[in-house]
Amino acid sequence: AEAKARARARAVAGSARMGLFGKGGSRKAKEKAAAAGGDAAEKGKGKKKKNEKEKNKKSVGCSCCCIPSRSAKKKLAEPRKAEAAALAETVPLYTLVGVKVKSVQDGDGLTVRWQPGKDELGRAVWDLVNQLNVANSTFDKQASARLAEELRSKHGIVVEEAVGTPLKELRLRFRGIDAPERKQEYGDVAWEFVKRAVSGRDINVRVYNTDRYGRAVADVILLPENRVLNELLLEEGLAWHYAAFDSREHMMQLEAKAKRERKGLWQSSNPVPPWEFRKAASSANGKISSASKKNKKKT
Repeated sequence: AEAKARARARAVAGSARMGLFGKGGSRKAKEKAAAAGGDAAEKGKGKKKKNEKEKNKKSVGCSCCCIPSRSAKKKLAEPRKAEAAALAETVPLYTLVGVKVKSVQDGDGLTVRWQPGKDELGRAVWDLVNQLNVANSTFDKQASARLAEELRSKHGIVVEEAVGTPLKELRLRFRGIDAPERKQEYGDVAWEFVKRAVSGRDINVRVYNTDRYGRAVADVILLPENRVLNELLLEEGLAWHYAAFDSREHMMQLEAKAKRERKGLWQSSNPVPPWEFRKAASSANGKISSASKKNKKKT
């Protein structure tokens, strides 16, 4: 377009020099030629920008030439999310080595304690620990309770009164499985199995995530055999594979094998998954709460 405009301008200028425009035609021709050339150049630039916009729309799928659309962003993010999820399933955030089990809550949860190194605790934590030991020694129960709660909630530290040594404490949720609740059939069997498995021994803990209740989602490794307790529960038919949050193939296979061999809870004709049991219990509690509120209004 620019080349055509220049050619036209030259033709007009040449005609002017030949006197085709009459007196003063040369000046008018030049002005007309300049205007024609400028318009053509502008049209050429506009066309070029339009072509660039169309090209960007096709390549990126966006509503303007530089900002990706929501669908384009989603398509770009999907493989990254999948990669991050796969990595999260295989690579732990951190590992605790040789820790003690303080208590077992149920078939898929327990609490561990260990003594942290001096470098692991900051000066502020040590100051709180010293203040707590002083409060305990002077029988200041109010100060003791306040300081103990601050250490536990903010820093995950507990201090045994008799010893005065700070200990780190962490609640665990077994990764990839869901054991029956204590009120369910086989709930106490799974709980007893975990208690026997960890009794009198140290364990290693591989932490992968944190759940919405603040528990560390982890694999529990029994020492010295290096057996994964999560997998043992599946093998014995004392837990479900928690497929909603775990996609590992070997965990699915362990559950399928226990089903075939009718181990543990799979001996029941219709075992209820714990997530369904919790949902039903939550719904029932909601109805009771609603009924009690209505009764209070009537009275």
